[in-house]
Amino acid sequence: NIESNLDPNVAYFQTKEIINKIYEFLRREEVMQSVMQHNPFKERYKNNNDLYVHVRLGDVKSKNPGHEYYLKALETIDFENLYISSDSPTHKIITEIKRKYRNSKKVEVIEYGKIKTIQFASTCKNIVLSHGTYSSVIGYLAYFSDISYPFYDKENAWCGEVFNIKGWKEINF
Repeated sequence: NIESNLDPNVAYFQTKEIINKIYEFLRREEVMQSVMQHNPFKERYKNNNDLYVHVRLGDVKSKNPGHEYYLKALETIDFENLYISSDSPTHKIITEIKRKYRNSKKVEVIEYGKIKTIQFASTCKNIVLSHGTYSSVIGYLAYFSDISYPFYDKENAWCGEVFNIKGWKEINF
């Protein structure tokens, strides 16, 4: 029962069954309305053609899908403004993305706190996720967005089946 208070320190939430329950809960009308109403960027829902890109590096840099994934994903999306966030905002992947789009699009690296980043990112029309549960939460709360995520290799996965959401686009690179 997802209505109870769960302890993430003693439970594993990265199975397909649990992720689907969490996703279904977050998609209940009353939950969606509450999340959107409390979002300081709520005026952006359904009101932009922006692209948000999450680049997870930090402690799992070796698990990041790499710049080819991001560039391939971006090539498939029509967008006006590009927003990027990362736990390593000066990393080569970010500088490559910025360099590629700097002459044709507004490109901005956002450095909000964790919660505000989720709130902002979830309002963008298009979202390109990285590996990990933080990135997946952005997708779960992006009620009106087109979501892309990296190819999921079950044998080498470290974050479980957090991207197993119907309608999301897997980018195989």
